[in-house]
Amino acid sequence: MTHGGARETRAGRKLWPTGTAREHEIVAVARAPEARSHIVAVFREITQVRFLPSLTALETSYESDIPLLGLLYLDGQAEQADADTWTLGVTRFCDRWQAIPVVGYAPLSSAAMRQCVLAGQAGVSTLVIRGVEDPIHVLGPVLERRSAQPLIRDIIAEVLDARERPSDDALRILRYCLEHVRDHLTVRGLAAGIGVSARTVATYLASARFPSPERLIMCARLLVAAWLLRDRRCSVNRAALTLGVEAAALRHLAARYLGHGAEELRGPRGIAHVVGAMQAHLRPPITLLTVGSETPLRAESLPGPSDPPHPY
Repeated sequence: MTHGGARETRAGRKLWPTGTAREHEIVAVARAPEARSHIVAVFREITQVRFLPSLTALETSYESDIPLLGLLYLDGQAEQADADTWTLGVTRFCDRWQAIPVVGYAPLSSAAMRQCVLAGQAGVSTLVIRGVEDPIHVLGPVLERRSAQPLIRDIIAEVLDARERPSDDALRILRYCLEHVRDHLTVRGLAAGIGVSARTVATYLASARFPSPERLIMCARLLVAAWLLRDRRCSVNRAALTLGVEAAALRHLAARYLGHGAEELRGPRGIAHVVGAMQAHLRPPITLLTVGSETPLRAESLPGPSDPPHPY
C-alpha cells in the first residue's frame, strides 16, 4: 500500500512515496493543548501526528506498521512523583521499538532542561530546542530515511531472490547506499557512515561478489528507480525527480550501467535486471591446480575493471 506522492519538507527533502499511512505517522506525547497544536502545525506540511497518552500505548495501537518517529514534548511540567513512571515508559519503548528514533522537543527553560537530562538517560536519542532550532531542519533527514524503509525492505528482498545471499557486511553497505541514494554519496562518505575504511568497504564488497563501491552507489539509484517505475503512473521524469536527479542523468545512468534506456527498468523484473548488471562486469572465480597435484584450489575472484569517474 503506497502513501501517495513524496512530500517536500522545509529543509528541501521529501518523504518517500512508500509504506502504509501509519508508517508515515509521527507518534507524540504532549500534555498541554498548546503544545499539541504547535506540534501539529510544525509537521502539518510533512505528515500526520498521532498523540498517545504515553509511548507505551503504541504497543496496543500498532501491529506490523511502525511510525517514522516518537516525539516527547518535554516542558518540565511532569511532577517529580511520576518521573520514574514516564522515564520507565521511555526505556520500555526504546527496548521494544528499537528501529524508531525517539526525539525530545523542549522549550528553553531550566525545568525543561532537567527533564531532558532524565529523558536522555531513558533513551531519547535527539533533543530539539523549541524557538532555537527548526525541528524540520533537524529531523528532516531522519524522517526521509525512515520513510524509505518499506522501499528498502522490498529492494533487498528482491536482491536476495536474484542472487546468492551476500555477507551481512555487504548487505549493511547496500542498505546504507539505498538509505542515502539522494545524498550524492561518495566512497569516503560511505566508508565513514559504515565506520570502516574505504579499503575495507571494497574488500567486503569484493568478497560478497558485489561491484566496486563507486559502482554500487550508482546501482543503488537504479535499484530505487526500478522500484519506482513499477507504478505505471510513474514516468522516468517523475522517478528522477523523486531520486533528486535530472531525468537526463537517470537516462545516462541506465545507459552506462545497464546498456539500455531507463524505460527498460519498468516491470516486475526491473530490480533483477539491475542485479544482473551488477554481477555482469565481475570476472568469474577461477580454479588453479598446484604444481604436481590434481587437487583444485579456489582462487580469490579477481576485481573487475576500474570504473571511470562518474559525473554525479
